[in-house]
Amino acid sequence: MNRKLLTTLLAVGLALGSATQPLRAATFGLFTYTGNGAGSNTVKITGYPATATGNVVIPATIYGKPVVVIENQAFANCTGLTGVTIPNGVTRIGNAAFSGCSSLTEVTIPNSVTSIADYAFFNCIKLTRVTIPSSVTRMGNEAFMYCSGLNSISFLGNAPIMGGNVFDGVAAGFSVYFITGSTGFTTPTWQGYPCEGVAAAPVVDVQSPVGSHLVSGTAKKSFGTVKVGVTSAAKYFTITNTSTANLTGLAVTKDGPNPANFTNSQPTMTTLAPGASTIFRVNFKPTATGTRTATLHIKSNAPANNPFNITLAGMGAL
Repeated sequence: MNRKLLTTLLAVGLALGSATQPLRAATFGLFTYTGNGAGSNTVKITGYPATATGNVVIPATIYGKPVVVIENQAFANCTGLTGVTIPNGVTRIGNAAFSGCSSLTEVTIPNSVTSIADYAFFNCIKLTRVTIPSSVTRMGNEAFMYCSGLNSISFLGNAPIMGGNVFDGVAAGFSVYFITGSTGFTTPTWQGYPCEGVAAAPVVDVQSPVGSHLVSGTAKKSFGTVKVGVTSAAKYFTITNTSTANLTGLAVTKDGPNPANFTNSQPTMTTLAPGASTIFRVNFKPTATGTRTATLHIKSNAPANNPFNITLAGMGAL
């Protein structure tokens, strides 16, 4: 084994072994949690089943108490996880919190996290790109070390205080991007990697359900089979502004073969500040039997994916 990798793995093991374990852990669904200190009104996530698969959406609250910390090793070696959405309100991602999540392809870090600790995403080999919100002020040692698929990282704020070897072992051609005007970055290289400033522009991210990030033009939401004249259960869509510029002019329209068979609300907000989210719903009420389709358009001022297009489909039955 590579000596440097062996040394790092031993260090991770020591860090995890010395972590303070919660004395009174409880469960909420598949999550293990505890209070964030004696008498605390906040919560930290301390564990998740290593056998779990797919996307995970970490709850923002547990029994009314805000989740503020992803504790050391909480999701370590959950090799079946493919996506993680961390809720707004979490301020710290602990030591090795997601280390060894070898199937993880996407992580959403909210604009409340201030610290990403040592080894946080160590050896997450399928991560390809990560966006670091402007709230992050510190990144620990080897936080993304051996993320061998990581092609780029984008910083939405000023350069955080960096630990050592944060990006060692990432993909060949790895690049760093930052918003022009942010401080602490250098070009053409920073931390030994190619570095480039880019202009801030609004970005629209659409999820349905939360944690499932849709791709404009290929996304399809199916309502299944519904009796003619009967209104289906609603499907909810969450729009998030993942940039540092305001996302404005949000509106939903639809067209296509059978638009009258689908009804939608409008987003609860038409302007989103950086990191903010809004929702809208869609119902299906077929007017005839057979396949019914329409195309949903989410309009905004985002230069990419405007409009954001989603295919709607359902089957009418007697």
